[in-house]
Amino acid sequence: RMNGRYDWLPDGSGIVAGLKADAARPAPLAVLHLQKGQWQTLSYPIGASDEDFDPRYSPDGTQLAFRRNLSHSDLWIMPAIGGKPRQSTALRGNISGWDWTPDGRALLFGLLGNPPQLYRHDVRSGRTQALGRFPAEGLDVAARRAVMAFAVDDARIAMFRYRLPMRAGVAPEALFASTGNDLLPSPSPDGRWLAFYSDRNREARLWLGDTGNAGDLRMVDGIIPIWRHPPQWSADSTRLLVIGERAGNGGSRVPTLYE
Repeated sequence: RMNGRYDWLPDGSGIVAGLKADAARPAPLAVLHLQKGQWQTLSYPIGASDEDFDPRYSPDGTQLAFRRNLSHSDLWIMPAIGGKPRQSTALRGNISGWDWTPDGRALLFGLLGNPPQLYRHDVRSGRTQALGRFPAEGLDVAARRAVMAFAVDDARIAMFRYRLPMRAGVAPEALFASTGNDLLPSPSPDGRWLAFYSDRNREARLWLGDTGNAGDLRMVDGIIPIWRHPPQWSADSTRLLVIGERAGNGGSRVPTLYE
């Protein structure tokens, strides 16, 4: 039932991790004591729809910080032994990685967005400072030095079409080729249009392409889509339902209908 990464207990006797939800309970943080081999759920309030994961103890071992929820994620902090957690950040975003600073005074985290950013959050003041455009994933800070390691995902993702019936040796056809990434293609029911997400113009946007004419490609302005939920077509191929952020509207997430 483990959900995401885990962290060692300060004394090294076990690990703490998020557990996946089931029908009877939400997704809490729990401790696995290695000698007992059993999970023990931490005692703290958690809502029925909350999902807590990616926990990390503070450098002095007195506090436990963790992510709550996935797409609308924030960092929360509570006593290491459990208790009442407090929301530390106000992001409602997709965190790509985070860690404590060695002095325990701040949290460093990457936030996927348009563009991705690296942030420093001061725990005491609650102030969050952007450190610049920086696509840091899997961020990890050294315990006793001001040094961090991270990953930068530079994978290229493109769309291809396979003609049916598929035969051995037949190469796929590239669709709307670009130097960016194209994700979550959604063909219209009538087969004419293909809706997809792409950063081919350096920004994440919704695009529409004519499957019969590679030159007929258009960007839908006004929304920054969340690259996790594919666009959904109406049955008559005249409308699209998209989950994302309205451009210039403070980043609020809304379902948007396009005709």
